[in-house]
Amino acid sequence: MNITLDQVLTFLGGGLVVFILEQIINYIRRERHVIGFIADSRVIAEKSDKDLKIEYKGLEIERLISHKVILKNIGNKCLKEVPFYLQGSGGGFFFAELAAKPGIHTKTIEGEPCFAFSVDLLNPGDEVTVTLTILDAADVKLTVDARAEHVRVKDISNARTVSQMLDVMAEGSTGLTWTSIKLLRLLSKN
Repeated sequence: MNITLDQVLTFLGGGLVVFILEQIINYIRRERHVIGFIADSRVIAEKSDKDLKIEYKGLEIERLISHKVILKNIGNKCLKEVPFYLQGSGGGFFFAELAAKPGIHTKTIEGEPCFAFSVDLLNPGDEVTVTLTILDAADVKLTVDARAEHVRVKDISNARTVSQMLDVMAEGSTGLTWTSIKLLRLLSKN
């Protein structure tokens, strides 16, 4: 039996394509422990005139800032007992409220220099909404952190999902390109 160079190249090329596709699928399907957050921050009131007086319990306030933060599990794995820390740029916390769908239990962590709480379980797609009001913060900057093993925190305020981007790409595509994009969309679902 004679083996030609074309047969060898076809065999090696086919094996390489299968190997690359397998690596891409494994990369897409890997475990992801990611918390995405969207922060909507604004100044509610600011002392802009010397005659203006903003007061809380007898203390004069310069600035009142409100933050609404949505924390969402955008990974593909459940997150258990995750502590979250929300830190403004100075000032003191006046009010904090946690809201989540039934079954998600939150607990405030006392003694931290910032607003801290933990969540018992966040399944993929679950979210917790935190509303904070901060007195006399320097600006509207807010730092969000989650201290758990292998958990990343990502600001998704202006991000689009992979599925949304693939849908846009598929609109003008036909044939093999359209099929490939649809396959990638199915593989990228969380």
